[in-house]
Amino acid sequence: MASNPAYQAHKTQALHNFKFVQSLSPANPQFPDWAITGMFYMALHCVNAHAAKGGWKWRKYQPRDPAKISVHTQTLRYVRNRLGINLFKDYLRLYQECWSARYDPLFVKKMASQLPTRLFTIAKNFLNIA
Repeated sequence: MASNPAYQAHKTQALHNFKFVQSLSPANPQFPDWAITGMFYMALHCVNAHAAKGGWKWRKYQPRDPAKISVHTQTLRYVRNRLGINLFKDYLRLYQECWSARYDPLFVKKMASQLPTRLFTIAKNFLNIA
């Protein structure tokens, strides 16, 4: 199943995001918000590659339909139910930090200087599941 197109596409995108993150953090601490965003999306594509390897397909999300759950919620459930509590905690942390990095204009000013390095270590673990 690892040769299916969705798996290959997600794995390729995860590796692409990994290279991007490596170019920003920790070597270039000027843009920790973008590094953290890249780390989250790298992990997301690793999870999607894992899911595609097993034949899992995400339901289409209709934003205006309250009966549908978001793709991010589906992904969080997948990680919790299929990849274990430790990866779930790591994925949730990356998700939350990414959200803060994108939407909180004071994020960079408030964050601990070691945060990008710690998150980079967490994010690299997701390469093992892709």
